[in-house]
Amino acid sequence: MEAPPEKTRLLITSVGSLVATNLLEALAVIGRERFFIIGTNSEPEAANNFACDVVYRVPPADSSEAYHSALAAIGKTEVPEVWIPARDDDVLALARLFAVQMLPGMPLVGSLDTAEIICDKWLSYCFAIDRALKVVPTADRLEAALELVKKTASVEIGWAQWFLAFAPVGILLLVLIPLVAYWIYPPEVKAGEEVPAW
Repeated sequence: MEAPPEKTRLLITSVGSLVATNLLEALAVIGRERFFIIGTNSEPEAANNFACDVVYRVPPADSSEAYHSALAAIGKTEVPEVWIPARDDDVLALARLFAVQMLPGMPLVGSLDTAEIICDKWLSYCFAIDRALKVVPTADRLEAALELVKKTASVEIGWAQWFLAFAPVGILLLVLIPLVAYWIYPPEVKAGEEVPAW
């Protein structure tokens, strides 16, 4: 009789995240019994913690030194074959950890430089633009948004243009919203003897 095949040891960080949820569902489809899943999470009550064979509570990824120490200890104890980050913070943390320590297994993060680009949305945008990759234009700062509009549409937008473009809708909303609110939630008291005295 043949011995059962060894299970592939996967370490999934932030196992309570939506990415980890999707990953666990995909593993269930292809055969959950083929994997030994090691989870890490900073939230002890997360539902996905119970979908793992073993789960470790770790500090949040933004507390980098404590997080790195916890991951390194787990890696040496559990010896995962593949390290899978489930959040952007985890990508950068794993890249930093593997840049300074030799740990068992393979992290799915790429180089430290790549991880830093992935985690910084502005660097990701610049990286894509420099390489003529198509991106969905977004920006987190007004100046960046205006620069993006200027580059892509060759239009410079000032404060007055923004105001004039929104004025028709804005004025309509200023008039209609109180009327709609009055219609949906009419006041319970519409008249009273004490109203004139007030």
